[in-house]
Amino acid sequence: AMLNPHRELIEIALHLPPLEIQLEMLSVKFLCKCLTSEDYMSSLLLQAESSLQKQLQDQLLAIKTFIAWKKDSNRLRSRHIDLLEPSNQILAHYSKAEIKEFEMYSWRERNLNRSIMRKHSSWADETVMNIMNTLQQKNSILNKDNFLFNYNTTKDEDSYILDYIHGNSFIFANNCNKHYGEENKCIFCNERFDSRQHQLSHCREVQDETHKVYTDKIEDPNNYLIEVLSSERKDGKQIAFINRVKFLKGQHEFLLEQEAAHAAASQLLVSC
Repeated sequence: AMLNPHRELIEIALHLPPLEIQLEMLSVKFLCKCLTSEDYMSSLLLQAESSLQKQLQDQLLAIKTFIAWKKDSNRLRSRHIDLLEPSNQILAHYSKAEIKEFEMYSWRERNLNRSIMRKHSSWADETVMNIMNTLQQKNSILNKDNFLFNYNTTKDEDSYILDYIHGNSFIFANNCNKHYGEENKCIFCNERFDSRQHQLSHCREVQDETHKVYTDKIEDPNNYLIEVLSSERKDGKQIAFINRVKFLKGQHEFLLEQEAAHAAASQLLVSC
């Protein structure tokens, strides 16, 4: 359980909204089409709106929240949206871009509410909110222009990239040694406090051209995830991060080969 990655952080990295957000977007699109169809479905929807049954009102909350968002109203006022008003029916017409923006809004609000309800926010919670807020400040959304896994990387490389995103992996001594009760030393330089940040930016034994490019591109090495997961392809930060991870992957594999060769040689000497 110790090495389970933070779910919200992985969802951001993979551009996969939580299932409840995806279902909400499907409900919004379906109800909007019903309301603007001017046929039998529209009349059923308006009958449900005029009903006082709580179950029906809860089902209509998705479209009301969407209309409230288009009006720049607070989500808490969404229950006061009247679908019988012609102006609100006009707002039910939507574009693909509007649905995507509303999805980002709902996703951000969900993460904010979850972080407020938790007694102690983890670094991953704070990172997720900082990424969401950075995208909002840039007036941007998660799309193919800032998708990290869009650089023709292999599955094995993608696995390493995810390791350097969530940090819960045995390739970092702070996890491996903590698990076995040993000292927290980097496998490359034998210094203390090994971590994602240490291997990417600070370890003296794995500094090459990828390290130079990475440190030139990333402004804050200790909070690099905010820059990597919210920047666009043209900024060059993502490709610098990926190339750095690829180099470190090669160094890890070289060490494993050395350890395997040393173990085989030791076994051979014992057998002799």
